[in-house]
Amino acid sequence: MVSPEKSPHHRLVDIIRPMGKVLVGYSGGVDSTFLLYSCIQVLGTSAVTAVVVDHPLMREGTVKEAVKIAREMGAEVRTVPLDLLQVAQISGNSPDRCYHCKMIIFGKLAEMARSEELGWVLDGTNADDIDEYRPGLAAIEELGVRSPMKEAALTKSEIREYSRQAELSTWEKPSAPCLATRFPYGTDLVEEEIDRVRQGEKLLIQAGFPDVRLRVHVDGNVEEASITIARIEIPSRDINRLLSSGSLNEIVASLKGLGYRYITLDMEGLRSGSMDDVH
Repeated sequence: MVSPEKSPHHRLVDIIRPMGKVLVGYSGGVDSTFLLYSCIQVLGTSAVTAVVVDHPLMREGTVKEAVKIAREMGAEVRTVPLDLLQVAQISGNSPDRCYHCKMIIFGKLAEMARSEELGWVLDGTNADDIDEYRPGLAAIEELGVRSPMKEAALTKSEIREYSRQAELSTWEKPSAPCLATRFPYGTDLVEEEIDRVRQGEKLLIQAGFPDVRLRVHVDGNVEEASITIARIEIPSRDINRLLSSGSLNEIVASLKGLGYRYITLDMEGLRSGSMDDVH
């Protein structure tokens, strides 16, 4: 139970302080960076271990960047490789994929914490996350993982503001959920298609659109159904900028060069969890 009389940050400090030694599941994003920073501030670097899970559903450079940010904060950081695509419930991209993914990832972190006698495994879930479709939260709770920012009722906007005040480089970093979220449920996740999405988003980021999702779909009009439709999601405020961009034709040509037949722009703009609309 959080105290409404205290600020969200003070509530977070009160939650972390009695934890002793902790292992933080770390991705280098806004939330996990602020959580790692807060743990270091409250518990000290010797009591905090950051672990980055290196898996095939991440954007290019994610692990390298996360390790760099953690080290800049003075954290002990490790990387753990996990081939999540070997798990049928994940590679088959079922609606509860995130549950199985979190169960494997945080199960591994919990195993590490037990072997090293660390008191808690922590994750960066915030108060806003509970309002979205996130089956992975159930796995986290089942494993006994703590989510201090959710417990402190910290929202995403508050985390960004506290991060700005702390001069963390991630304070305005766009969210970057795993690449499985770019595919419709039931579409098999294979390395070749994941890498096409990874390269497509890299093209758009390099073109000046860092907050982007390249959602892909199967064209049912071809004899052998294949992923040939790429749907660009960017914030509504950036749509006119993309359409008037001198690099638009180059972007389209580059995406077609990756093998997509149709390149579309979602006029609703970027929406977290848009692939859940049909769920």
